[in-house]
Amino acid sequence: MAAPSDAHAVMQTVAPPEYEAVAKTSDEKGPFDSKVSPVPTSTPPPSRRRWARRALRHAWLNATIAISSTALLFMLIPWIISSSSQWSRFNFLTGRAVGGQFTQMQAKAIDFICSALISPALMLVLDYAWFSSAQVSAINERQTTQGIPLQSLVAASETDCGTYDMIQFWHLMRAKTWRFLFLAILALLSAITRTSVSNIVAYEAYDDLVPSNGTLRYMRDVDVDGANMHGDPPESLHAYNYSPSQQSFAANAISSMLTRITLTGNKTLDRGGGYVGVNATMCSMNNLPQSMLEIHNIPGWRLTIDCTPSQPDSFYAVPYDDYDVQLRGLWFNRNSTSDLPEVADWFAGNLPGVIGSIQEQNNEYFPYVLFDKNSTDFYIGDATGSDRRHDVYPTKFGPIQPRAWNASTLGLNLDIGVMSTWGLRCSLARQQGLLSYNRTPGQAWTITKKDFSGPKTPAYSRLFDWQLNLNFHAPGRKEPMPGIGPAFKRTAGEVPCTAAQWAMGGNASTCVDFSTWVSNFLYASGEAERIMYEVAATNSTIVLPQYFYTAATSQSVQQYRITYIPLILLFGLVSMLFAAVITGSMAFYTRNTLTSLLSRQVSTLRLVVDSVAGLSGDADLIETVGRLSHRRLERWASAYKVKYAVVGDGSGDGEDVVRLFKAKAAGADEKEQKC
Repeated sequence: MAAPSDAHAVMQTVAPPEYEAVAKTSDEKGPFDSKVSPVPTSTPPPSRRRWARRALRHAWLNATIAISSTALLFMLIPWIISSSSQWSRFNFLTGRAVGGQFTQMQAKAIDFICSALISPALMLVLDYAWFSSAQVSAINERQTTQGIPLQSLVAASETDCGTYDMIQFWHLMRAKTWRFLFLAILALLSAITRTSVSNIVAYEAYDDLVPSNGTLRYMRDVDVDGANMHGDPPESLHAYNYSPSQQSFAANAISSMLTRITLTGNKTLDRGGGYVGVNATMCSMNNLPQSMLEIHNIPGWRLTIDCTPSQPDSFYAVPYDDYDVQLRGLWFNRNSTSDLPEVADWFAGNLPGVIGSIQEQNNEYFPYVLFDKNSTDFYIGDATGSDRRHDVYPTKFGPIQPRAWNASTLGLNLDIGVMSTWGLRCSLARQQGLLSYNRTPGQAWTITKKDFSGPKTPAYSRLFDWQLNLNFHAPGRKEPMPGIGPAFKRTAGEVPCTAAQWAMGGNASTCVDFSTWVSNFLYASGEAERIMYEVAATNSTIVLPQYFYTAATSQSVQQYRITYIPLILLFGLVSMLFAAVITGSMAFYTRNTLTSLLSRQVSTLRLVVDSVAGLSGDADLIETVGRLSHRRLERWASAYKVKYAVVGDGSGDGEDVVRLFKAKAAGADEKEQKC
């Protein structure tokens, strides 16, 4: 292939510069002759094996680019599809956990290795593959006849990695060729890829739960366990060996609990209507380190109540002493053949005050609670100074029909002379089980898991202990009845009966929600037991080893995990894909050029050698330009047009080589080239 005519004006036949020294066009000494002497070298014969190796290297690079493009495409599409649910919620800017349980130093080390070692190594390989091919495709003999500015060619030879340098992009685009524009885009995409790859991996701190152990205190105390639950209820708090401060705390806690039930009822029973208690003091649970957020399978118990409608065969009130009144209910043995009634069950309830506090209150209600001798069975009843024996109250436990009594036989002096009583006979059952708790830092413990699979056993109510010693009277100016009984009824209401209630067998005009009444009593029984043991546990002088046990817990420990930002990963993959596509497209377009066949990459060093060989005809001009300022030198290089062309090497064996020549300029460019 013949070179352009202006190229022959510079040299007639030239051997490849890598094989011999540069030849001059005349014997006259040029400006460079007095400064630099050519180095004579021997001229080796052309090697077709070297051509083959270069062609194989170029083919390998192109194959690598094609394979990487395909692999990136197959990675990108499934990842986008799998993450499509996240795109719609705009959380692709937040970090997504990869995993790991590292210390801060380990996480920092991983981040450093990925950012400072792995990422640069990956980009070194990618840049080598991309720019080794792209420079071959961009700078070759397939150029415009006008040539390209020397400044653009210098910028292209320097573009061997990604950059954000806008000045370099400007120099490349001044060549006004698509391949130089694509080379600039490739440099930008490579820079984006480098930035993305360097910042994909990050780490974040998170709280992880690890197994640990904690010490808890049982709900046990020798004095509370041994308290008299039979006979007469205690009239003071000395029965539990409480100190004065403990007495104050216990009295305040029980009174507050009963007042709260009176006004708002209970709201903490489980779905099955049972009271769940834990066999550990709340103080010991709260004293666990704040980092302990879970407690697993510690002993607990569940109280349930079962009731049936039942009316006593005998009911009366007697003064118990100068300050108390006792209500008694007797159930006789119906199968007895004795002439005198044989008492089968005996229930009693003590009220603070004198008997006059409940008489002469016609048509008023007197709710009360009676306990059997073991405090395991109870009678939750109501009474009024009127005849209600024809009424039937519907309940989920069955219809209740009041019983009317002669007031004088009851020990009461009522104007109407009649008192009616009705109620439910109930029993408590306890079931042992296991409980699990969790909490957030600074918050209270909450139950997360319950397992009560053990048998039910009879349980007694600690409310027996609190009939007299608080001298409790439910709040309310019109509440005539003293004692703890009215506290359980108040929130049960006294409202007109509904059709659904009448369908259960009732005919009364007003109804009471006995389910609420009974559940209030159940809740108060469980709370009274908890409070008594909690108060007893504050006595540090009575601490026995058997009061404590080790519980399995989970402790929050700050650890670090590796994360990545989906948007940064997306930018990195898309940039890689487009960079590979651009490089492959440029290589395909110039696949038949001699430069591509030789894999002749024009680096900065090769451009210097090519300039010395191809532009020696302008040696005087170049020497003059070298004295210019940097700004004027760049202006000259932007106007000085050059181009590559294929010429024979002059050896006569038909070998062709690629040479750099000065392109013919006209107009303003020609003036600029001449400075």
